[in-house]
Amino acid sequence: MTATDFIYRASISAVFLAVVLSGCGGDKPTDPPPVEPLPEIELFSGNPLDIAPADSTILTWKVSSADSVILFPGGISLTPTDSGQLMVKPVVPRTYQIIAYNKKGQDSANISITMLSAVSSITEFTFLPDTIVQSDSTILSWKSNQADSLIIDNGIGKVNNTDSGQVKFVPSNSQTYEAITFSIYGNDTAQTSIAVRIPSEMMSINGTSFKGIMGTSQITPQLLVGIDDQNNTLINDIWIYLELLTGDGILSPADSVLTKQNGQADLSYEFNGILGNALIKARYKSVDTIDLVLRSDMLNPGVGGQAQYILFTDSFSHVISFNGAPNSVDIDPTFWITYANYEFTKNVVFVINDANQDESAQENEEVLAVILTSGYTGKTKDSIGIGSTLNAIKAVYGLPDTIYLDTVQPPALGVVYRSEGLLFFIDTVTSGTVDTNTAAFEIHMDDFISTPAPAVKRVNQTASFEYNRRSDYRRYRK
Repeated sequence: MTATDFIYRASISAVFLAVVLSGCGGDKPTDPPPVEPLPEIELFSGNPLDIAPADSTILTWKVSSADSVILFPGGISLTPTDSGQLMVKPVVPRTYQIIAYNKKGQDSANISITMLSAVSSITEFTFLPDTIVQSDSTILSWKSNQADSLIIDNGIGKVNNTDSGQVKFVPSNSQTYEAITFSIYGNDTAQTSIAVRIPSEMMSINGTSFKGIMGTSQITPQLLVGIDDQNNTLINDIWIYLELLTGDGILSPADSVLTKQNGQADLSYEFNGILGNALIKARYKSVDTIDLVLRSDMLNPGVGGQAQYILFTDSFSHVISFNGAPNSVDIDPTFWITYANYEFTKNVVFVINDANQDESAQENEEVLAVILTSGYTGKTKDSIGIGSTLNAIKAVYGLPDTIYLDTVQPPALGVVYRSEGLLFFIDTVTSGTVDTNTAAFEIHMDDFISTPAPAVKRVNQTASFEYNRRSDYRRYRK
């Protein structure tokens, strides 16, 4: 390598080094431009928020990073954009909105200015009464303030007088009614309800069978009636109509009675006539009826007679209703009859026609006769009963149709009064003569004229067989 070559190469290296060093020693790169933020509404308020009509309020705003701020309604451009105040005077309650804009987007906020002192209001909206019986009327009343109009739903519609008023009508069912008042400053609503009770079923609170004492108004249990509504609840303040179908006593009230607050109405009946039975019908319009069966404690022989609260034409169900279940039901060996035996509790036996011929007493089978045994205390209106002497019996009923000796042990004298439906068994017969001072220990009673003879159990019984109604009932002497 020559000296010239060395100088040349050295020069190139110096130039290269200078170039490299020049690149390392220059200025730093430029930073990227900053990102513009979205506008933000930091505050938007009104003072006061509630005003009276024609008053004003001050709107205050505080906004950052906004190019413009617009107030609605009206599209008013607010300046300065960052913060400020504006007095407004709305005619009606109003919601104001501001929207802040810049190139990147927008933000918004709302406030509402009210005029509560001028808002329409409903101060009264009521039914009187608020509970009625179906087909009755009620009065709907209202009062309101500062209302331009008032509308009630369920068919009543817009009312003429918004300040106060009432309407009388007959609602068909339970319902809630709503009233709405309108004004430019605000509306109001109110609700009220009417309960319509629909009578559905007549009720006798203490059953339908009642016992009385002749010559008094003492009835057991108490006569109480009412009527249930659709919810099985007794209705108060409702008129129930009464009718005395049978009986010659005094029903009070005579024709109608008003139920009390508990839904019950009490009646009274006095057995002050001849009949020892009565039938009262209690009714509410054409909705429902119920029959109350009243029986006195008297013995009433003959046609239409009764004993131990039972008529001779009653069914066995009446016997149970008035006397409870019998001690036993005894079967007659000869005739299709049964004996509902209360001898050991009430000293009485009821003869039941075994119409079904099944040797049992069915509730629909008819009472043929009543047998009174020793210890029974009931008397006829003439004070004849167990213990009455033959002299006393003859003094009331006259000479008997038949007197015969009953040989069932111990022997007794049978004294028959056909027209009265009576057979007395007298306690003592001495040497074939009648002792008129001896007393009756058993009495058989029936309606001799119309009581049918029961069928016999014997096969091939001739049609000419005549049933001796009283003497063929078994004796129940203890």
